[in-house]
Order: sequence, then C-alpha cells, then structure tokens
Amino acid sequence: MIEQHTGTAATSTEFLDVLFDRMAPDGAWAAVAGTVEAVEIVIEAARSTVLEPARRLVAEEATDPRLEPGSGHQWPDTEGFYLAAIAVRFAQLLDSCEAVTSLHRSGHYRAGWAVLGQGADSLTRLWMLTETMVFDQPRDEARRSSHAWYAFAQAYNRCGLGATVAVHPFDAALGNDVTEDEDVSLDAGRHRAPMPARDLVAAIAEGVRLARVHIPGALQLDPNATAELHNSATDFDNTGLVQAQLRLTAGLVHTAAVSVDAAFAISIGHR
Repeated sequence: MIEQHTGTAATSTEFLDVLFDRMAPDGAWAAVAGTVEAVEIVIEAARSTVLEPARRLVAEEATDPRLEPGSGHQWPDTEGFYLAAIAVRFAQLLDSCEAVTSLHRSGHYRAGWAVLGQGADSLTRLWMLTETMVFDQPRDEARRSSHAWYAFAQAYNRCGLGATVAVHPFDAALGNDVTEDEDVSLDAGRHRAPMPARDLVAAIAEGVRLARVHIPGALQLDPNATAELHNSATDFDNTGLVQAQLRLTAGLVHTAAVSVDAAFAISIGHR
C-alpha cells in the first residue's frame, strides 16, 4: 500500500467505482445518472479521493526526490516531476468537466461539446504519461507547452489588438526540441489505453463533430421553419442528447481517475 511507503494517504477510486456501479443502467441510482447533480458529485469525488491525495504525494516527492537512473540532477529528472505532470493533466480534465456542468446550468448545451472535447484531449495527453514507457515524456510535454506559448504569443502579437503577450521565464524553461514526435506519442498512449476508454473518447469526438456541423433538422424539411429554428425534439437541448453528454462527462472523469490512480500506485509502490 502507498501508505506504507509514505506518510500520505493513497489515491483511490473505490468510492468512484461504487458511484459508477450505482449509476449504471441497472444500478440503484440509474435514474439520476444523466443529471448535472450526478456529474458534480462524480467530479467532487474525483477531486477528493484522487487529485488531492495525488498533489500531496507530489509534494512529498519534491521534499525527498527520486532521480531516474542515468538522469541528471534537476527536478525534471525526478519521478516527482512525472507524477506532477500527471496531476496537472488530471486537474485540467476535471476543470473542463466542471465547465461542462456550468454550461448545462446556463442552457448552453452545444458549447458544452467543445469543452467536453477539450477534456477528452486532456485524457489522451494524460495517456502519454500513464500508458506509455517513454522516459522523457513529461519533459517532452513541458517542451511542447513552451513551444505552444511562443507560437501563441507570436500569433497574438501580430494581431495588434493591444498590449503584447510575453512568455514567462517559467514557461520558457524547457524550450528545446522534443525527443519524440507528438503524434507518435499520442498514438502510443491511445493504443495502450483500454478499449472502453477509447470508445468513450471516440463518442465524445463524434459529439464534438455533431456540434460543429449541425444544421437544425426542421429547417431541412419545412421552409416555414426559418421563422422558428429551434426544435426541442432535435436540437441540442433535447433530453436524450443532454443526458448523453452528461453521462460521457462523468465517464471521462472516472476513466481518467482510474489511469491516474494506477500510475501513482505503481510509482509510489517503488519508493
């Protein structure tokens, strides 16, 4: 157990697993599974049982760092930096999923797909860390982040919209070339992820595409529909599609939590 190797409580998905069992189609809480309240409960459970313990474990790693064999002697060369990168990706995913619930509460269901897609992207990037064995992957992600900062700053500053954006020295620290092509790393992570998790990400991707290309069905059949384009039976506020998005959001949180928990258990178990 992790507690035997550190003084900090372990990450755990036991509570999340129970929630999902009860929210399954044949579970005791099936009736509430596709609601905003249910997703918010899942997100809060993931924060308290996985993310917060993960952050505390990273803090312990920073206090007593483990250097990788044959590596340098800086923070990015430690197991703690690897775990910190995982925790950051998971936090970003949870923030995206929480934003989906906020959009639901304000009735902006279509926009929720774009944000949910961002969360799914965070999961695929998380898989580069949890599902592959590329030693330099955490530093490669930091390098990609640095490159993206510079690319954004240059593109924005060309627009001449106001004060220029400057890249902070912290974000420029690991700005040298990556060791592995980004698409190769992403494909490797996807390939090693469990099939149900890949299916979930694929379903989210199709929902994102639907939101991008959607033309109201009523408009296609009825010329008079131009006066009233909204149709609650087919548009993005229809019950089936709303519930599907929320179920996918909860599933994304659970799937990511399982990957994070497994990675921390393996790493801390080797202390």
